[in-house]
Amino acid sequence: MHPRLAELFSYLDTERRALRQTLDAIPEHDRNARPATDRWSVRDILEHLVNVERRVVAAVASAIAQAKDAGLEPEQERSSVVNDADRAKYLDRSRKLSAPPRTHPASSDDAEVLWTALEEVRASLKAAALTGDGLALGRVTQPHPFFGPLSVYEWLALMAGHEARHADQMREVAALVKTPVTE
Repeated sequence: MHPRLAELFSYLDTERRALRQTLDAIPEHDRNARPATDRWSVRDILEHLVNVERRVVAAVASAIAQAKDAGLEPEQERSSVVNDADRAKYLDRSRKLSAPPRTHPASSDDAEVLWTALEEVRASLKAAALTGDGLALGRVTQPHPFFGPLSVYEWLALMAGHEARHADQMREVAALVKTPVTE
C-alpha cells in the first residue's frame, strides 16, 4: 500500500477507535434520548455518520474509476497528507454546519446495529480508496458543499475529522441527557 494511503488509513482507524470509546462511555439507555426536539441523539449521530460515509464511498469510487479510465498517473508524492490536511476546519464546532436532509437519520435501528453498518461502510471506503492505490489520488477531486473541491486524500481525512467532530457532539449530547442516578 502506498504510504499516503497507509497514513490515512491509520488516521481513520485512530478516530474510529476514539468514536467507539465515546460510544462505550455512554449508557445504552441514554443513546436514544434527544436533548431537544431539534437536536440529534447519539443514535441519530451514528446513523448520520453511516449515511454520509455511504455517499462518500460512492463518490470516491466513481472519481477514482473515472480518473483511472482517463489514465491517472502513478503517485510521485510521499509527503504526509494528514499533516497537510486542514483538520481544524473539520473539527470546528463553533460554526454550525447543517447536514443535507439526505444524510439525516430516518431509521429506528439501535446504536449497535448502526455501529455494525458504520464498520461495514468503512471497509467499503477503504476498498474504494485501494482501487487507486499507487496512483496520484491527490489529483482526483470531488466537490464538497462546505469545503469546496477535495482530493481523494482530503476526503479520507475529512471522514476521520467528521467522526472526531461528531464524537465531540456525542459527548455533548450525552452530558445533556444524562439519566440521573436514583437511590
